[in-house]
Amino acid sequence: MIRKLCKLAFTSGERVLESEGIMLETLKTDPSARRRFIRGCHYGYDLAQRQAGRIIVELEEKIRSAEEDIKRARRNRERDAAGQLVELIRVMQARQLVLRRLMDAILNTMVNYQTWIMRRFSLDYEVHRVDPNVLRHTLDIATQRNHEDRTTFSLVTDLTTFVHLGDLLEISLSPETGGKWKVVELKGGKVNEVLSGFLEKRDFSVGEGDSETLRAQLGNHAPRQAARIARQVRRIKELERIVATDRGIDPMYDTEIRLTPEAVMTESYTEILSRIIERAMEKGEAATVLDDCLRIIALREDALGSGGVGAVAHAFFHLADRGRACYLADAAKRQEEVEGLSRIPPFIDLVDHDMRAGTWGKPCFFWASRDRVLDLITGRVRVFVQFDFEKFFELASKQGIKLSWIVEKQAERLKAHSRRIPGSPDARGIRVELPGGAVFEYLLGFFGRAIVDQATPQHLVDLLLRTPQQFPHLNGNQQP
Repeated sequence: MIRKLCKLAFTSGERVLESEGIMLETLKTDPSARRRFIRGCHYGYDLAQRQAGRIIVELEEKIRSAEEDIKRARRNRERDAAGQLVELIRVMQARQLVLRRLMDAILNTMVNYQTWIMRRFSLDYEVHRVDPNVLRHTLDIATQRNHEDRTTFSLVTDLTTFVHLGDLLEISLSPETGGKWKVVELKGGKVNEVLSGFLEKRDFSVGEGDSETLRAQLGNHAPRQAARIARQVRRIKELERIVATDRGIDPMYDTEIRLTPEAVMTESYTEILSRIIERAMEKGEAATVLDDCLRIIALREDALGSGGVGAVAHAFFHLADRGRACYLADAAKRQEEVEGLSRIPPFIDLVDHDMRAGTWGKPCFFWASRDRVLDLITGRVRVFVQFDFEKFFELASKQGIKLSWIVEKQAERLKAHSRRIPGSPDARGIRVELPGGAVFEYLLGFFGRAIVDQATPQHLVDLLLRTPQQFPHLNGNQQP
């Protein structure tokens, strides 16, 4: 199923050209070939969305039915039956996640992998559950719109893992306006239509008197529904303002932000990752270290064996110090090695993180060849990544940058804007002092690029050095 959907989503345009004997290179000079290619891509996206959406709806209905069965099994004290149902639900949710990340991948291609746009679509880091009835209705509307216009694709936002604004994203695929998009909020039901009309006259603000009026006309729930619609419209307007002016209110943190005047392309280690995955499938295991602080280990399923995560931790322990002898078999020194294992920096399963983190980063569908992507998704090969901040601090220091953790009272003010940095002493950010003396504060999201965008550590250091040029409005002691 995944192989078929990937083929639909990512090769339909090329296959249309091949069927007509048109070379891919002619797209640059032949408008007719471009139109054929765009229609082919659109058709593939539409068909993949319809099929993935149908399966996601069916899985959600089965999940909800299984949840009711669990309640009955627990009331009847049927522990084994309840346990089997829990495992079944996990399997179905995993399948949903794969399909929804596939939709994320389609969105990535249509907005030209512009992370700075995609991250503004989120209200939190959660992967929200779908409502099967709402999703089925929205899919029908999206399918109808896609049939009417093969140059603009209507993507159902609930099918993605991270787009929380609007019901549809309409994205232009035409050469003239390619990449332009707008968020569409569907007005479902008579009450919503009345509320939307009411709010439009008041510039989408709800006063105390308006609440009483709505309650009297439409019932007790009307003010709350009106407030929800108003918030959604304001968020969409702010998103459009950010894209147009490089400043606005971030929808996730509800705080004013400014973007750099120019987009910076991430220097990625994806090609290196692809080679490691390939080598692991051939030889059983493969590993590398980037800039002495980012470590990657890939293991074929049979090579991982019964050691599990403990074996991976042991591999990272020795990858960080390749000249160190292994003492696990030495009864006298085994405890020393075990204690050393407990102190290594944290590491993650990269595919699991990609599926479950609710991120806007590069989906695993772009990490390797299609066959290897299927190996990643099914667990035939697993990839683990470890970002060593101590070594990263040393890397930055060699280029004149002083880094220090923002902790304790200083970290309290950052709680609303940043989560805890894994591997830190409970820090919410990092203080950056540049060679010229300017001081800035960077939060988790910046360093998380090493995982979600697969940015090299050296590229992160280069970006730190460029801070004064990228943010000329900041004078130091501020958050870029």
